[in-house]
Amino acid sequence: MGTKPCPPTDFFIFKVKPEEFLKKARDPSAWRAKAFSLRRSADVVWDAFSHRLLDAIDKETKSLNEDKLSEATDVLRNCQFLYSLAAECALKGLIIKLHPSDVTFETTVDGMGSLIDAKIKQIGKTRIDTHNLEKLAEISGILGVGGHAERRELLTFSTFCINWIGRYPVPLGTDSDFIPRGKLHAGLFNHYYRDLMDPFLDEVFEELDR
Repeated sequence: MGTKPCPPTDFFIFKVKPEEFLKKARDPSAWRAKAFSLRRSADVVWDAFSHRLLDAIDKETKSLNEDKLSEATDVLRNCQFLYSLAAECALKGLIIKLHPSDVTFETTVDGMGSLIDAKIKQIGKTRIDTHNLEKLAEISGILGVGGHAERRELLTFSTFCINWIGRYPVPLGTDSDFIPRGKLHAGLFNHYYRDLMDPFLDEVFEELDR
């Protein structure tokens, strides 16, 4: 038997040097590229969800197989997690593009003055939960002050997807649950999710590309 081909070395993730980290973290195009990659992956998972959802419906009786529907829902939540992460990366990229001076870093140097560590300390003038898509959208200017009730609820739900529903079986605490604000139809949290998320992502990418 022949040996299996090895993937290129850059296929693996290695520790990023502090200088490279700072350069990439300040580059809006790097955030856009990651957002695009996450969205592309989410599209693939969405296709898998759609297939499972259709498979859960009996073609003759139109009744739902509860076990198959549960499997489809699990895939949907993972898909929403990816779309939400794509939105987070895209919004952070837009903030970095529009307000580079509002992005602060924490660095560590050794006794010789050489940079040995770096990390993002804050994005935007106000310290926030950096997964909070509604706040990121406000800082980036995508959301104006007040209004946009449907989009705000979408982003609040998507933040909830990032914080736990796409990662854990339960939230970190009972106060972490998402409580609908009553602005969106229930289907928009489920199989119609992309009806609002796709236009939102399109708008953020358009702003990034200006």
